[in-house]
Amino acid sequence: MQLNASAEFGKYVQKKSLPQTYEDIEAGTVCETAGWGWTGDQYADRLMEVNVTVLNRRTCQRNLKNEVYITENMMCTSVGPGGQDTCNGDSGGPLICNGVFRGIISFGTHPCGKHNGAAVYTRLTKEYIDWINKKIGHQL
Repeated sequence: MQLNASAEFGKYVQKKSLPQTYEDIEAGTVCETAGWGWTGDQYADRLMEVNVTVLNRRTCQRNLKNEVYITENMMCTSVGPGGQDTCNGDSGGPLICNGVFRGIISFGTHPCGKHNGAAVYTRLTKEYIDWINKKIGHQL
């Protein structure tokens, strides 16, 4: 996305760091995500955020009933005990772990918030970060 004008940073607009290293985020790590997606009865009328917990790929694969192959370019989070999850309309949103932008919401189990469900993110690997830096004109 390219803005027509410079963003004004403040309470609701902040930069997030891109990864400097590319290892997997450890299963059990609590991360943050946000979006304008489906809330169960309507699409959000304000930006919603939720804490989610990283799953290892094997558990994620099992939770998705082997309907999708989880690759090294993906990472997953579990649905929280209260149904905390991402949902339709959240795709493209961030996964922030320890203050670092680590993933982009892609898809998840249906219906959202289902016990033993999972949300799947595009993992920001070195190849993706190199592409992003090239597009925005920065080279590390």
